[in-house]
Amino acid sequence: MIGLEYTFSKVPISLFLDGTLFMEIFDDPFLFRPQAGTGARFRF
Repeated sequence: MIGLEYTFSKVPISLFLDGTLFMEIFDDPFLFRPQAGTGARFRF
């Protein structure tokens, strides 16, 4: 898994982007598929 995160200095919010590569085992053996996601976090 690899990712990036940006934290704002004046507000308690951060934004992130992450990605990973996984391999199928049962449906299509040895088929690699990427997966990515984005999001936001509110820091208390």
